[in-house]
Amino acid sequence: MAAGLCLVMVLLMLTACQWRRLKINDLITPDDVTFIERGKTSLADVVARLGAPDEITSRENIMVARYRFRDGKYFKIDAGRLLAFWSPVTPEMSMARGQVQTDVFQVVLDANGIVQEHAFAFRSPTGRFNPWPF
Repeated sequence: MAAGLCLVMVLLMLTACQWRRLKINDLITPDDVTFIERGKTSLADVVARLGAPDEITSRENIMVARYRFRDGKYFKIDAGRLLAFWSPVTPEMSMARGQVQTDVFQVVLDANGIVQEHAFAFRSPTGRFNPWPF
């Protein structure tokens, strides 16, 4: 009887939980850019592997290609949703945590379109997702 009651409580709690993930553009990892060699790789090679950049800016004899990508995570527990089974009114009692961060990978090219430098300009921390809301 106690095990059945615990199982029902766990199932009810899971109905009040929401996990969401949002990815915009393909994620670029350090392993994805190992093919880039300074002074040898061209913009055409980079585009063939990573796709078209989101932005290309130029100043004098230098071009900068930027790839932006996002990875968003969100977790929410709505304890008020549990009352929906017993009450006609369901107040929202939510605890939530989320993060959406923009990462940028930059490639600096000379006037001939040859890679001079490349780096992650903004890199969000990669850790495991912690669903605890505080």
